Amino acid sequence: MGLPLQKWVISALLVGSMATPAHAANRQIERLINAQGDDFTTLMQQANTIARDLINQSFADPTTTEVSLKVSGEREGQIAPLLSISVSRQDWQTRSSVQQWARYFGGSTTLLGFDRSPDRTQVAVFTPPVSTSENEPNFYDNR
Repeated sequence: MGLPLQKWVISALLVGSMATPAHAANRQIERLINAQGDDFTTLMQQANTIARDLINQSFADPTTTEVSLKVSGEREGQIAPLLSISVSRQDWQTRSSVQQWARYFGGSTTLLGFDRSPDRTQVAVFTPPVSTSENEPNFYDNR
């Protein structure tokens, strides 16, 4: 009588463990990188490399089914989005290319100040007028 009960308990445990639904995870990641130097191309290469690495790390977790990623850049106190990606595990396995799935933000060059050249920057210098006339209201004779 004890044997059939053991089979039933073991069967119930096995069926119960198989019926437990897997928890699919949509991972959302935001990353901020600092611009080193005056080269926007280098910054974008860094953004693409970081995006690829973060997506690969996310899909290393078997419960992750989709990754949404936003990489922004910071330069001289200004922050601007560089790229965003939303990709499923299946799509990434088919083609693991950041460029394939990324949306790039064209205005980032301007927002981060990469399109400003030193010769185009105008510096306003204020020079106060010098009053030497006794008729000026702010004239002060220190004699």
